[in-house]
Amino acid sequence: RMNVKEADFVSFSFHPQVHAFDDTTLLENTETVEYLVESAKALYHLPVHISAITLKARSNPYASESSARTISIENQRDSRQKTDFLATWTDSLFEYLAIAGVSAISCFQTVGDLGIMDEKGNEFPIYESLRKYLTNH
Repeated sequence: RMNVKEADFVSFSFHPQVHAFDDTTLLENTETVEYLVESAKALYHLPVHISAITLKARSNPYASESSARTISIENQRDSRQKTDFLATWTDSLFEYLAIAGVSAISCFQTVGDLGIMDEKGNEFPIYESLRKYLTNH
């Protein structure tokens, strides 16, 4: 456990692809975030932030060499980023984050293959989903 004596909050990242990578598993994994947040609150008695939320891992905590800890952008890409699937997945994830009472989140990048729109400003389906969510909350 971390020493959080002077911390204002605790934070961790979240991605759904650890043991399986199919759509059904990723959707089922949205439920796990509720329990992760509840555990962090119980351990540290502080607000919980999640940063960043992504479809694939950004780092490899099991790497034996420090140079292998960062995962290349190419290996972070997921073709579902630009599809309705990501919007559906995010909607489900936000539902469980709300139940758990997470204090803050950051998700995806703004532009590019890991973003909510391409470099020309063409929006991916997740853009509209996030806009609707933010408008209603």
